[in-house]
Amino acid sequence: MCGALYALALTGLLAGALAGSPAGVLVTAAAAAGLVVPPLSPGMRGLWSVHAAGVLRHAAFALDAAVFDLAYITGPVLASSLAAGVAPAAAVGVLLALTGAAIVIIGARSRRANAGRPPARREPAVPPSEYCIPPRCGACLSPGRWSTSR
Repeated sequence: MCGALYALALTGLLAGALAGSPAGVLVTAAAAAGLVVPPLSPGMRGLWSVHAAGVLRHAAFALDAAVFDLAYITGPVLASSLAAGVAPAAAVGVLLALTGAAIVIIGARSRRANAGRPPARREPAVPPSEYCIPPRCGACLSPGRWSTSR
């Protein structure tokens, strides 16, 4: 659902930019797109949880974090270069194309991974007592599973 709304909002932003719409229309379309950004990173982490085991899972999570950090660094540079060098609408068009491709790929793999099997019960990688705020509050401890002692 978020993917379709995001694509629709970006398409509206692109159409508005190409039509020379007033700034208020462009800001509204950009704000709408920002409100419905698809959860791609959590989707990828879910896929890594299913398809990678043990040490590979940790490496996959590290790769995922590095790729998203790289995107946050290079994305604005690429977008501003396209906007200044080609046209402002080019940056939005590239964003729309990349987002659409990512949503299709992640959605297809997720459906294939979950086809015909019941949801797996996942244990947390770190005992809840390690990430409770405040530590050892007891609210997030599974009875009989984790100890509050360190």
